[in-house]
Amino acid sequence: MRTTKKLFALLLAAVLCISTLGINADAQNTADTVTVTLKVEDVDSTLISEQVTLTKDDVKKINNTFVVESGSVEIPVLTSEDFTAANVLGKYITDTSDSPAADLTFSYGSPLHIKGQETYDYFPYWSFRVNNTAPADEQTGYGYTSDTCPVKDGDCIVFFRQACYDPNAGDWGAYTKYSYFDKTTYQTAVNTPVSVIYSVDDGFGGSTNPAANEEISIFRQTDLIKKVKTDANGSAALSFDQAGTYTITGSKETNGMPENSHASATIVVTGSNIPPTAAPTAAPGQTQAPADESTAVPDQTSAPTSTPAASAAPISTPCDAPNVSTGQTAAPSSTPAAAVNSKKVKKPAQPKKLTASVAKKAKASAKKVTISWKKAAGATGYELSVSKKNKKAFRTTAKTKKTKITKKWKKGLYYIKVRSYKKQNGKIAYSKYSSIIKVNIR
Repeated sequence: MRTTKKLFALLLAAVLCISTLGINADAQNTADTVTVTLKVEDVDSTLISEQVTLTKDDVKKINNTFVVESGSVEIPVLTSEDFTAANVLGKYITDTSDSPAADLTFSYGSPLHIKGQETYDYFPYWSFRVNNTAPADEQTGYGYTSDTCPVKDGDCIVFFRQACYDPNAGDWGAYTKYSYFDKTTYQTAVNTPVSVIYSVDDGFGGSTNPAANEEISIFRQTDLIKKVKTDANGSAALSFDQAGTYTITGSKETNGMPENSHASATIVVTGSNIPPTAAPTAAPGQTQAPADESTAVPDQTSAPTSTPAASAAPISTPCDAPNVSTGQTAAPSSTPAAAVNSKKVKKPAQPKKLTASVAKKAKASAKKVTISWKKAAGATGYELSVSKKNKKAFRTTAKTKKTKITKKWKKGLYYIKVRSYKKQNGKIAYSKYSSIIKVNIR
């Protein structure tokens, strides 16, 4: 199955290269440091939404950390000395993981497994966008893979679940389209409508179309407030009767398979109307001044204003949609999206007393293994990781909300560990891993 995944990843990488002709990305970045926005969108949740600062020394360290398996040989997968999209993801995983080489793996230049990803019966392929476009080499016109794609200061990199292979149906053609909002952060006031635009491309960087008549979900913290539908132009006017920070998401499934990728954005609602002049239009060639956030009062209730005002201008961020007439992305705001996000999720407790038992009566080809642990305070779920390489190269094999899980494994020695996680407002926080135990299946 692992070989099948890698071959499939290679096939898709080739398709991506051919499908992104004419899309530009800077070929070289000579800066010593870059700061970019990183987002990782799983099928139905946002795994990462943070700013990442990367130095040349970080690149050297990351290139020696992450590997790709080739038969029984492990070789470095990240070799570019320039800042790349893969290096940005590697930097975040390195800073937040106890075992980064296990929490991020690559195959043919694209992520094979990313820390926190959901586990499915089908194989999900990770693809990416830079500033909502599929980047390509300006000289050749061929699309970049994440380990060769150069990035510059202020860019926004989004990794998303794309092609999904269903081994039960033998379906190789279920390709998820990339969807996104025109802004990553909006600002408006109580009872002042704000317009959002939801778009989708063909999944390989081709034509972009409105996500017409699609549902947008609105959350406050973890609570679903309501759902609204976009119009024929992919647009929806959203209004709020309380101040605070809200999250909007969009996605689409057909027969249980993700048709459109998960998209997310933040809306900051202040307690009073924002004057229409607060966000003047910039002259051509100039960066628009960022919206004044001094009046933002997240998570507080304010009485509705009686005087309606014009829709507030969204905050410009690195992930904003490209300008259709020029193909250039909007200038990044001086205030990053992370600054207006809700509070960070508190880490849950570490799982304790991990045990594993093998069923005595079982088929010779595969035996049932029951794995259990004690409930961890503050956890909404648990992530099980397994290795057969003397406590190295762990792979996440299951996510569950229970404290016991049963797996069918063939003969061999397995190393097992588990950690808890807490999901809130589209973000995930992880505990430290439990102590590692081993189970020998004879």
